Amino acid sequence: MSRRARNSADVELELPFPVIEERSLPYVPRKLLRGARRELSGIPAARPGSVLVFRHGSRYEAFHETKHLTGAEVPVVDATSVCVVDTRTRQFTVHVPLPSRSPADDFTIRATFRARVTDPERAAEDGAVNMTGYLADYLGQDPRLSKLGGDYSVEQIAKVRDLVVSRIEAYCEFNPIELPGLAVELASASVLTPHELRLHERQKRDERRRQEIDQLRADGEDLSIKRHKAMVNEGPAALTALGLARGETAVNEAIENARDDEQRLQARFAEAFRILQQNGALDYIDIDPTDMVNAYLEKLTGQPVSRANRGGLRGRDGEGRDAIGPGGENEDDAPPDEADLDE
Repeated sequence: MSRRARNSADVELELPFPVIEERSLPYVPRKLLRGARRELSGIPAARPGSVLVFRHGSRYEAFHETKHLTGAEVPVVDATSVCVVDTRTRQFTVHVPLPSRSPADDFTIRATFRARVTDPERAAEDGAVNMTGYLADYLGQDPRLSKLGGDYSVEQIAKVRDLVVSRIEAYCEFNPIELPGLAVELASASVLTPHELRLHERQKRDERRRQEIDQLRADGEDLSIKRHKAMVNEGPAALTALGLARGETAVNEAIENARDDEQRLQARFAEAFRILQQNGALDYIDIDPTDMVNAYLEKLTGQPVSRANRGGLRGRDGEGRDAIGPGGENEDDAPPDEADLDE
């Protein structure tokens, strides 16, 4: 309920009901040649949804006529008092504290009742009633209702709410409200959530939501780290492809980077080959250096080396470099066998 609506309801509850105005009337003297007439200025105006009830003697008589008063009506002339009775259905809400298990906290019962006038004359005779106070006392007369929250804490409000609502409904059904000229019935009943508990639960809800968002962000970061780690492990080509896909790397820049990488690779290969040749390490590895050179030249030129060029890489006598035997010795230096001597 908004603040404006709540304030309006509070003002309405402070108004008397069902008699909203009451006024004593002076005696009207009789005149000889014409009938008596009461001045209408001394009579309160009937508000919309209300009726005037005049008291003359011990009787109360409501003026239900739809026409305006003239002041010459017998009940009006003879009346000693008049009251305005509200005949519209009104709602009254009461709040009743309900002790909980903890002395520091209380539940609050909120009950709303509907009241309407069934007999204006009897209602006027009984006068105005403090409905909120009467209804609060009415609920307080139930001894079992006041003990329903004693076994529960405010965190168990759902259980207490069910018990209280069922008890109030049963109590109002078996102990109906009896006010003269009025019909009063229960409209609704509930147990309000304590303000401190509402704040506590709201903080817990906000914290859970914040943790869920943080967890989602952490999961997203983990996936991103794994994805980028895999690209780094795949090498510069994968990183260049990622830059092209995101638009962070131009095509010309990617081509230039690829050329630079290829040149650096070739330079490292040439340097390694030079060091092996300079140190004579080529004589001790189990590969043909000629094939290694051919592969390097094919890498540089992009074309396979012809057989004529392969022959040029061998010695001046057209023979390849002495083959190295399995034991590391030169096969030409091996002693001839008997077959060689026969030849």
